[in-house]
Amino acid sequence: MFISFLDTLNTLKLLTISDLLFLTISIIFMILSGSYLTIKGGINFAFSKVYTTAVIYSFIIYILLTFNLSNKSLYYFNDSAMFSSYNFDYIVSKFSNLLYFFMIIFLLVLYAYISNNRIKTTFEYPIIVLLAVLGMVILLRSTDLFIWFLTIELQSFCFYTLAAYRTNRSYLQTEAGLKYFLFGSIASSLYLFGTSILYLYTGSVNFDSIAALSYFPIENQYIFHISLVLILISLFFKLGIAPFHFWLPLVYTYSSSIVTYLFILLPKIPLFYLLYKFTSISLSYIIYLPILLSLFIGTVFAFKATNLKTFLAYSAIANTAFFLAPIMYQSTYSFYAFIFYLFTYSILITIAFLPILFLIKSDNSLAFINLRDMIILKKVNPVLAIFYALMALGFAGVPPLLGFFSKLFILLSALSFSAYLLVAVLLAFSLISSFYYLRLVKMLYFSFYLKNASVISIPAIPAYIITIFSVVSIFFSIYPTYFAILLN
Repeated sequence: MFISFLDTLNTLKLLTISDLLFLTISIIFMILSGSYLTIKGGINFAFSKVYTTAVIYSFIIYILLTFNLSNKSLYYFNDSAMFSSYNFDYIVSKFSNLLYFFMIIFLLVLYAYISNNRIKTTFEYPIIVLLAVLGMVILLRSTDLFIWFLTIELQSFCFYTLAAYRTNRSYLQTEAGLKYFLFGSIASSLYLFGTSILYLYTGSVNFDSIAALSYFPIENQYIFHISLVLILISLFFKLGIAPFHFWLPLVYTYSSSIVTYLFILLPKIPLFYLLYKFTSISLSYIIYLPILLSLFIGTVFAFKATNLKTFLAYSAIANTAFFLAPIMYQSTYSFYAFIFYLFTYSILITIAFLPILFLIKSDNSLAFINLRDMIILKKVNPVLAIFYALMALGFAGVPPLLGFFSKLFILLSALSFSAYLLVAVLLAFSLISSFYYLRLVKMLYFSFYLKNASVISIPAIPAYIITIFSVVSIFFSIYPTYFAILLN
């Protein structure tokens, strides 16, 4: 084992785990310095210093990761015991890029959120977030089913804590955290049970070995399929895919808005990676039912929603159908379509959530809670209203906005496999869902409901993020040829 450790001192191999090392060191540094600064200078001073350090470190991690991806010789280091379950291929690099990019966006948003006293917290709060991200990164880099279980549990326990984190609505958040914990525990049990069956059946917990065995005829193949079904159901639970979605609207609505933004943004990336890996083995056809149910339930209940976070929760359920379509029919083109849809969705959901987080009235109460509150945007910030309308039209898939191209690529990838029925269903529900997205535009510009417009202006950091993301959306609508540069 000592020889294997010395083997990792190879410079190229250290580069492949440089982001993990920096992230781990950052968490340790935050714990030590945060404890010291809290005792010496108070919680607010400690948080500002420690959290600024966290943002800087995370940016360094992303730069190192980008450097890693530019060096093709860094892929596939599996020639030692230390790297036997380590994976860093092209697919992992794309998911890792997305994860780190939107992690930095979330850290900046959270920094602005706490700096503007939107939530009272201590220095442990960003540490919990970074621990969850560490679990996501290790999940993406591993090929071991047991390590996947441990990393899922690491990020899940961090999320349970954040969901129940105290605010002025602590009783509702406690309920959300408890239900999230109960359903998350069920999902984890299913995953562990399925993994145990796979190990007893194949004698391995290495995914590459199991995938290789799946190509050969084996006895009692139904046992193999049952284990995969259990694992897929656990991932459906974690992702809130219908019919295992019933916890998601409640948790998204009752959790703190910044926590809801975290749930809807980051966990999808590693969990969809796992779903992508497992459906590549077998049983991809069982995804038809979750696609149909997600489209139906998400679309129907989004029409009834009046709370903005509830509306975005059901919208997220409906959008999972478009994530599942390229996973079911896997090819190089469908992978690019999936990555681009995930990128587009994350940009649009960021634009949708930031006004919810930062628009407040003069009495420090939230100004952007229900759908009817959107009339406030037109009164207090016409430019932000335009950006929000573009976001809604992008979700609706109105050409030539960014959301239109992302849905188009998904449909084209399904058409390449002659999945005409699936394309027809996706088109039909996409057309229906466009009505409730257009309802947002109607409320923005054609609603005459009188509302108090005494709203404090949005802070600088979220304002810059909304502006940049909106400009990116408009830019790619004008120059769609740059899509190829983005995906490669």
